[in-house]
Amino acid sequence: MTAPHPDAPVIGLDLGGTKIAAALVGPEGTVLARHTRPTPATRGAGAVLDALTEAAREVWAP
Repeated sequence: MTAPHPDAPVIGLDLGGTKIAAALVGPEGTVLARHTRPTPATRGAGAVLDALTEAAREVWAP
């Protein structure tokens, strides 16, 4: 698969049972930003999706 914008940074998300980790990675593989937060597993799928979205926003924010 070829990235549509190979020079653009990408966001990686790791959803685990106890934490969500997010990273913004530059085109050379350099980690530009990181964020972790607890996984709200007991609050349902909607809360987990919201937490994933917020984690992505945290690393994307300037």
